[in-house]
Amino acid sequence: IRVASENPWFGSTTFHEHPEMEAIRQSSGLLDLVNHYAIVVLNAGYTGLTLFLLVLLSAFAALFRALRNTANAPVDQRILCRAMIFSLIGQMVAITSTSALGRVGLIIWSFVAIAAAADLILRPERSATTSARQAAPYSKPRPFGAG
Repeated sequence: IRVASENPWFGSTTFHEHPEMEAIRQSSGLLDLVNHYAIVVLNAGYTGLTLFLLVLLSAFAALFRALRNTANAPVDQRILCRAMIFSLIGQMVAITSTSALGRVGLIIWSFVAIAAAADLILRPERSATTSARQAAPYSKPRPFGAG
């Protein structure tokens, strides 16, 4: 936190050279950083952490909207939405003790993409007039006052 507080807004790309980071440096020379949230704060500051969390929260919002829209849908769609919500929660907890690099990051961003797709796919049907208007071929608008 002390290292992150030196560049709180946008972080630092040279945080690994800070003298206080020597306490967590392994004998091989690597930093022993396993909390992904700490890595994001050090690299991108609290602004980057906020944006990272907003992306994850938008995935939750999309999944909750999709879950709300599945009230009249088959049971398997509701189960899928709930499973994805809890899987995303599990990933957010897991990256407190692992770095979200490699496959873990791929899984998280895949969940975010699937959540957005689920929100779009499970949206309620549009009204009949809107659907009919979109399905009708394009016709030229009549001039004003032409009845």
